Amino acid sequence: MSLTRDRQILASIATGICSKLAGAAMALLALPIIGRSLSLDDYNSFLVAMTSGSATTLVFGAISVTGISSIAEADTPSARLMAIGETASFLAAVSVVLALISCGLFLLYRDVTPGAWVIFIASMLTIAQGFLLSGDIYQVATGRGYLANVLQMLGSIVALALLLLTPLNVASVTAIYFGVPAIVQMGVSVGAFRRPLPPLVRFTTLTQLASRLSALLPALINSVSDYLKIFGSAMVVGAIAGDLEYAVYSTLVLMAARAVNPISLFVRPILPAYLDAQIQQDVQWLRKLSLLIAGGLAITTVLALAAATFFNLDLALKILPQGAEFGRADLFALALFVVGHAFCTLQSPFFVVSALRSDYARVQLFSVIFGLVAGASLSSWGLQYGMLVALGVLTYLHACLLCFGIPRFLFRSALPSS
Repeated sequence: MSLTRDRQILASIATGICSKLAGAAMALLALPIIGRSLSLDDYNSFLVAMTSGSATTLVFGAISVTGISSIAEADTPSARLMAIGETASFLAAVSVVLALISCGLFLLYRDVTPGAWVIFIASMLTIAQGFLLSGDIYQVATGRGYLANVLQMLGSIVALALLLLTPLNVASVTAIYFGVPAIVQMGVSVGAFRRPLPPLVRFTTLTQLASRLSALLPALINSVSDYLKIFGSAMVVGAIAGDLEYAVYSTLVLMAARAVNPISLFVRPILPAYLDAQIQQDVQWLRKLSLLIAGGLAITTVLALAAATFFNLDLALKILPQGAEFGRADLFALALFVVGHAFCTLQSPFFVVSALRSDYARVQLFSVIFGLVAGASLSSWGLQYGMLVALGVLTYLHACLLCFGIPRFLFRSALPSS
């Protein structure tokens, strides 16, 4: 079983590397291109649209983690089909609710909020992408995540090419940035369900629905924590420092988050293998995984700090909105944030599907709130990008604690004592 498990991981990681490179290029090039092409007001409207769209994404992300877990743990074809149908049903119900909320907010605020239509379109395209997520979840849980990786890689390349070749305004940017991923997700779903579609499961009792929501809550809290770390911190910076600082800070953390986001392509194939290793009580494989993560964290830290030491600051200013100021200390803080956020993203799903999910969710949320308070204090005291410094240090420390927590607590709680 271990050999099959490792082959599935290698297949997904091999295609995930290419997809990661394309996604990183999209993240590192798209925002500077957009920020330099739009006016400050239009760029901030686009950033608010990203904030709104990501608020819906966090819900679908939580459903994805629990969906992969339930499908991978199914021990018969009929049970797997039922788990897929249950996940698809939940995605459909959540999509309808979020779409109604988005329509209501648009009708309520369209006359008083600048760029309200941009926010609405971005939200609806993100909801459409989430609605189609069941095909992606199915492929990952059944060890065929490499198919989704290939399509996502092509989507990133197409979106970046359109941004480079198309005359840019806020409408075209919104259509490209949010529309292409939705089309890619449609392709993933069509490819996954060429066979008969799974039955939709109706939650006929409040008890069934409450059970599903209860299982979702820890993953949802984890997603909320990530949302507050990226978008909540940007809103705090904007409220304290103003529009330009909001645009600069948002560009930095969004580039970091988007560059880190493809790490999910690595963790998604590992997650069903991790669940299988739990069932098989494969302690040796679990220990190797924890050592691999610890070694990766150490090596990545050294490389990131070296890059921050020698990176040309003039180049940094060229990719930020006009009028930005950025120093070497800020670059070190950004490096710590990138490494910390990357390894938090890599490790958190293991906790979310474990017996420690509720404890982890609370600790994660508390650490992010503490970072927001510390960053707001530093910013209000006049420290430029104080929020970046606070979250960079705290996120890195959090990643280190998770790294030690996996072998000491997580696997010990997941496996029966001998």
